Amino acid sequence: MDNDFGMLNDDEVVFVRGGRVLMANPTFKVIEFLDALAQLVSEQEDQ
Repeated sequence: MDNDFGMLNDDEVVFVRGGRVLMANPTFKVIEFLDALAQLVSEQEDQ
């Protein structure tokens, strides 16, 4: 198993097997995750 990690491009697709990570669908593009994360941070700052 290769444990070397690399940067993902915005248009690469990610699959999260367990749990829910900001996304309703377990398969999503990196940019979709970044957008959801930015939205969450923005909402937290407004509170």
